[in-house]
Amino acid sequence: MKKTKIITLAALFMALILIMRTFATFFLFGSTKFGFSFVPEALGSAILGPFIGGAVGGLSDIVGFLIKQDGTYFPGFTISSILKGLIYGLFLFKRPKSLRNIAAAILSAAVLVDLAINSIWINMLYGTKMSVVFLSKIATLPIYASLQIMIIYAMFKYLGKEIAKISE
Repeated sequence: MKKTKIITLAALFMALILIMRTFATFFLFGSTKFGFSFVPEALGSAILGPFIGGAVGGLSDIVGFLIKQDGTYFPGFTISSILKGLIYGLFLFKRPKSLRNIAAAILSAAVLVDLAINSIWINMLYGTKMSVVFLSKIATLPIYASLQIMIIYAMFKYLGKEIAKISE
């Protein structure tokens, strides 16, 4: 893929992530945020690879904060966004978009980033006890991860040929 196309696609995925975070995010069960920004995050990493996917994730977190300031900027969540892009890319870039690979990508990101690392960030930022953060996340993450797996799998199953054309 040419550099111009890579930069263009990275900017497109970053814009889609920002739009999804701004307009397609809502709260599940009162306190857990659910949004659809994982779709362009996973798609971008699957097409552009783990390193560019991580860069897109990190930059979209920073630009997203500048656009819509929801509290204080915390670099830990930028690191989390980078790690998610890396994880999605490691499991999906130049690999079959099978249910197994998609589930491995989503579950790895959910356990390593959402459950473990983000719990640490929330504890550091707000002083909330780790057990409280962990329990609230462990109650909702299985539902959230299941929805993500179904949506990403359906997207690759029904749009796989079109997505493959983009990555040529």
